[in-house]
Amino acid sequence: MNTDPGSQNTSSTQWSLIVAAGETGAAGAEALAALCRRYWPAVYAFIRGRVKSTEDAQDLTQEFFARFLERGAFARADPGRGKFRAFLFTSVRNFLSDEAESRRAVRRGGGVRVFSFDFSRYDSQPGFDPPGTESPESAFHRQWAQSLLAQTLDRMREEFQADGRLREFDLLLPYLSGPPPGEGHDSLARKLNVSEPAARQAASRFRKRYKSALRDEIAQTLAEPVPENIDAELRELFAAVQAAH
Repeated sequence: MNTDPGSQNTSSTQWSLIVAAGETGAAGAEALAALCRRYWPAVYAFIRGRVKSTEDAQDLTQEFFARFLERGAFARADPGRGKFRAFLFTSVRNFLSDEAESRRAVRRGGGVRVFSFDFSRYDSQPGFDPPGTESPESAFHRQWAQSLLAQTLDRMREEFQADGRLREFDLLLPYLSGPPPGEGHDSLARKLNVSEPAARQAASRFRKRYKSALRDEIAQTLAEPVPENIDAELRELFAAVQAAH
């Protein structure tokens, strides 16, 4: 597998999914479902910060994706805009520009349920702050970043599982940012049944693989996934997460 994001062709980015999501038939439905699974939490975080009712926020999130599906907005998306993050943020902001009309639509139809979103999971997680503690814009970008981080770990977990090394993944994960408080690499060495230098090396390789996988994930959201664009997006995403603390 090519791990150099700068060498990836733009056809492998999320923009190809966006275009496919606007197509009719099974291919379009599958592409739209993939986009929704990856990025609906960011949309929900933004809408939740803009409306008072949690129920309305959930219905409006469903309505947002329903309108995109009906109007083929994904198919009309222009990769020349650069960032899929910016495209989606602008889209949901425009969607709520006439909030009164949107809310009337929800009251009439109760919201259009296109996909089954696990709202309760995100409402209850520590990183999903209640409205008012941060701006809707900040919530969108923070949740986007957290979704990318989670997708990266999911991807790595699948890789380790495919190699029959799921236990190793679970043991190395707490060392992603360095040894956990009160533990050193000697503790990891005992769990992996290797020497301490070997455990230290394994943790280092794990961190490097994570950084590479994260850059790959970011590259897929850019129309021009060259190293300098990936670096800039990475800085913005980490800034969005740190601003919430």
